Amino acid sequence: FVNSSVRWWQKVTSGKLEPDLQRDGSPLCMYQFGSVFGFAREPQQDMDAMHYNPFSNHIVVICRNQYFKLQVIDDTGSAALSVNALQSKLEEIRKTA
Repeated sequence: FVNSSVRWWQKVTSGKLEPDLQRDGSPLCMYQFGSVFGFAREPQQDMDAMHYNPFSNHIVVICRNQYFKLQVIDDTGSAALSVNALQSKLEEIRKTA
C-alpha cells in the first residue's frame, strides 16, 4: 500500500497522472490531488491549524500507539524507496514498537 501510494503521489506531482474523465469524455480537473499528501494538523486552543508542505518526503507510521517518521522519498524528491527497502524499514518499526 505504501509503495503504491508513493508512486501515485509522484505521478500527481510530476503531472504524469492521466486525468479522470467525465461521462462525456472531457477531463476532470486534477489540481486537488496535489494536496492529498503533505498536510499536518497542529492542535490549537479553539481550532486546529492545517499546514501544507509540498516538499514532504516522509509518512507517519503508527504501531502499538507509537509514532514513527519514515522517509519514503529521497532528499531530491525523485526516487522512492524500493519495495524491499520499505518492507525492511516497516519490519524494523514493528520490532522497535
